[in-house]
Amino acid sequence: PVVRGHECLAEVRHGSSASPSDMPTNLAVVKISAVTRGIFDPTEKKYAVDSVRAREEFALRRNDVLLCRTNGTLAYVGMSALVEDDATGLIFPDKLIRVRTNSNILPAFLWQVLQSQPLRTQIEAAARTAVGNYAIGSEDVWNLRLPLPPLQMQVRIAERVLAARRRIAGERAAASALAASIDNEIESLIVGSTRLPENLR
Repeated sequence: PVVRGHECLAEVRHGSSASPSDMPTNLAVVKISAVTRGIFDPTEKKYAVDSVRAREEFALRRNDVLLCRTNGTLAYVGMSALVEDDATGLIFPDKLIRVRTNSNILPAFLWQVLQSQPLRTQIEAAARTAVGNYAIGSEDVWNLRLPLPPLQMQVRIAERVLAARRRIAGERAAASALAASIDNEIESLIVGSTRLPENLR
């Protein structure tokens, strides 16, 4: 079945406009780059002026799904990321949208389906342009048409995609390590600290 966001989402909220702080504080706001790669990166953040209201209203907790609300690149608008653990001391900015789900859709499934081509087509069609940026609003998210298989199937889909992502991440790490090793070997050959094998001289 395919449903509207109204039928499976509990909250769609724009982020905080908290002022940045030049000095370290106990509150930080995540950058857009924490989301645009499709995986939540809590290290992408900057200090914000601490505020009880901001902490209460814009906190990030496990299973929140964040969407990029506006960006100069259309492919990044609506890009989603899943908050996998409570993010104490972190809030989200007004350029992101926080989505919380009802019990009939798994956050991990929603995160993944938002990156699928049918949903990307809807998001990009809904995006509006202003001052060189593309943007979507909360109503666009509420009105998305989302596939809603049974929860057991959602779990299987989410687990399969997560396992594939882990394999890809492992292969990328191995490729990066190999590239670094090759670079080091080339540098050693150039500076003469390593001799070429006899058959290559």
